[in-house]
Amino acid sequence: MKIRERAAQIDRVQRSMPFKIVASIVVVVVALLLSISYWVAVNASDDADLRLDSDVSIAETGTSVDAAARAAEKILSGREDVTSVFLGAAVGTGVFLAAIWLDLGLTYLGVLLLGTLVAWPLMIVDSTASWGRLLAGVLMLGLAFAAIMRLLNAAFSLSNPVLAVARNVLTEAMRMKVTILFILLLVLGMAWLPEHLRSDQPLRYRVQSFLQYGTGGSFWVIALMTLVFSVSSMAFEQRDRTIWQTVTKPIASWQYVLGKWLGVVALNAALLGVSTSGVFMFTEYLRLQPALGETQAYESPDGGISEDRMILETQVLTASVRVAPDELTIDSPEFQQGVEQFIANQRVSDPTFATEPSERQRVEEDLYKGYMGMRRSIPPGEGQRFVFKGLEGAFERNEPITLRYRIDSGSNRPDVQYDLSFSFNNDIFVVRPVGLGYTHTVTIHPGTVASDGVLEVDVYNAHMGTRKVNPQS
Repeated sequence: MKIRERAAQIDRVQRSMPFKIVASIVVVVVALLLSISYWVAVNASDDADLRLDSDVSIAETGTSVDAAARAAEKILSGREDVTSVFLGAAVGTGVFLAAIWLDLGLTYLGVLLLGTLVAWPLMIVDSTASWGRLLAGVLMLGLAFAAIMRLLNAAFSLSNPVLAVARNVLTEAMRMKVTILFILLLVLGMAWLPEHLRSDQPLRYRVQSFLQYGTGGSFWVIALMTLVFSVSSMAFEQRDRTIWQTVTKPIASWQYVLGKWLGVVALNAALLGVSTSGVFMFTEYLRLQPALGETQAYESPDGGISEDRMILETQVLTASVRVAPDELTIDSPEFQQGVEQFIANQRVSDPTFATEPSERQRVEEDLYKGYMGMRRSIPPGEGQRFVFKGLEGAFERNEPITLRYRIDSGSNRPDVQYDLSFSFNNDIFVVRPVGLGYTHTVTIHPGTVASDGVLEVDVYNAHMGTRKVNPQS
């Protein structure tokens, strides 16, 4: 049998309804079995070094040490989190089901088998492992993009002038070399980037770099492609006089323009779907790499949690809620009362002081700026208390808290370091050497937060252990 006849026979099989039904059931069952097997394997593994001996004793004790242990255990248990695996399995199952019902089931299976036969040998050899992972990433993203494009074409196949124009736009995009160039650039760049980040950098920096360049690069590639393709589509139709054949049909001008716009938006949606899937997939891949100070992912020589992993899990790969210290705002009644008193005192000698709304606003802003400067200025050897409210969520979920702060002194000389001392709810005392003029962070264990969600932070402009006072700014 000739190759064409064999291909035609395979195509007839993958287009048949019995094949689609059976193949869909097989894909769903296999996905469920693999997900359940992974979940069972993960939950069956018990690393005694990363678990506490007794959950009951932890629940009964309320010290910050126990809370720190619970927080660390929660972070280390991230390697047992199956959410990303289940989500990836769901996306993969959706792509396969879409391929099956779009008459591409056996085609996708053949491409996957061929890609696996090529990529797997490369991945098991250290010198070519990066090329194998690159090929696997490009293959998955490419198949996902092809499935989305076929779905869009099927969605635009209804008898409607606007949808007909949009479908032609998608077909034109797959034929234009400039569009194919941008699509290849997006897919190859997304798969290439994780393998070419510096391995000697801390893991948190690599993940941040990938998120920055992956999302930013995708935006610019899609934006430039949209601009070039939109202009080219209209210009080429006028140059080749294709638009003459379109406008002579029973289609209004607004329908033509709307169809063009819908086609470009659909193409962007397909590329955004691929890029977001790639960002998620490769971020999870990087997350499972060893962090600085780890022998394997989530495993450090001392059995605890490394600083790199702590920052990655609590500051980079997490949604955060910003809580400012409890201070007077410019609209606070107490502050407004002080403003009124200040204006009244000034009007004793100058009756026209701050009579205009703009003048009053400027007075308010100047007074508030002076208040904040005084509130956040700490003389050498002295301290200041800052109260944070609304931290009940962190207390209840045992999630670490990150305190962000910046120290300014004089001209912020880069060769000068100050010693700052922190006390959290009079429980934990921390001394940190800090540089001037940029942001620092301190990780606070949730056990230091009071049950009502209040955290009192005392900041001292000195090393309270040695009583060393920082110089006057």
